[in-house]
Amino acid sequence: MDYWIDTDLSAGLIANPKWSNHVGDAGETSAFQLTNPVDTFGEWVSIDIPIADFNSDDPTQQRDALRQFVLTVAGAEAGDRTIFIDNLYLHQNTTLSTEEFTSVDVSVYPNPSSERWTVSTSSSTITTVAVYDLLGRRVSQATPNANSFDINASNLRTGIYLATITTNQGQETIKLIKR
Repeated sequence: MDYWIDTDLSAGLIANPKWSNHVGDAGETSAFQLTNPVDTFGEWVSIDIPIADFNSDDPTQQRDALRQFVLTVAGAEAGDRTIFIDNLYLHQNTTLSTEEFTSVDVSVYPNPSSERWTVSTSSSTITTVAVYDLLGRRVSQATPNANSFDINASNLRTGIYLATITTNQGQETIKLIKR
């Protein structure tokens, strides 16, 4: 979250951001609050709270039950408590790693094709093949449990399709072109 205090307020001003949990939509069940002494005026200040700071072991604090964000200000006259807020978002700082991805050795040929595509793999078993049009509708599905499988394209219209091929090593989506 970023905030800006435009008016030079007295020393000791406190801005308290609070994230309110409403587990079961039954009102506030708990809250995570940060007491943040304000010492910067006339420029944007960023507050970054790691999502890990929320107590995931507490049943009254659930990330999907965050329903309200409240910012209270103490230590200033009521008429001088003007704060602008921007960029309020929740995110998890994680780094993607290629160690989490598995490579699936799948080939499809001929592509483009007018009658059929052959899906093959040399190192695993193809467990399912699902073909989707570009609107996301499944137009074909099979469970070959083999190293090679033919997708019948004769009943499909000319266009582009996506085939999701699942093997015992992982899953891969491949673009298919029907002539």
